[in-house]
Amino acid sequence: VRHRLYALISVSGSNPDRVAVYSLASSGASRIGTVMVGAGGAQGGTGIAVNPTTGHVFVANSADGTVTVIDGPGMAVLNTVTVGDAPGMIGVNPSTGRVYVGNRGDNTVQVLQDSFTRRRTRR
Repeated sequence: VRHRLYALISVSGSNPDRVAVYSLASSGASRIGTVMVGAGGAQGGTGIAVNPTTGHVFVANSADGTVTVIDGPGMAVLNTVTVGDAPGMIGVNPSTGRVYVGNRGDNTVQVLQDSFTRRRTRR
C-alpha cells in the first residue's frame, strides 16, 4: 500500500470496472497490476479509499451497489460487500477501522468495519 496509487479505469468507454495499481518512486510511476472490481466504479474517482493500517483498498461500485475490498499488497480481491443504492463517496478511518460509504441512490450512509463483522445503515 505504501508508495502505491490506485486508479479506476475503463476499457473502450465502458463504466470503470478495474483498478490500475501503480508503484510510485522518485523516478516516476509505473503500472504494476490491474484488479477487476464490480460494475460501474464510482464517478469522479471518489470511490476509492485505502486503510493504511490494514493495507485494504475499498472501491465503491455504483452500478451494482457493492464495495470491493482489495488486498493492497497482494493486488487481489478479498471480498465484495453489498451496500446501498449507487454507492459513490467512500472514506476510511484507520484508527477505528470503519469504512463510510455514501449511497446516492437511497440517501444513506453505510458504515462497514474493515474486518466486515458489522454493517449499519444511517439515513
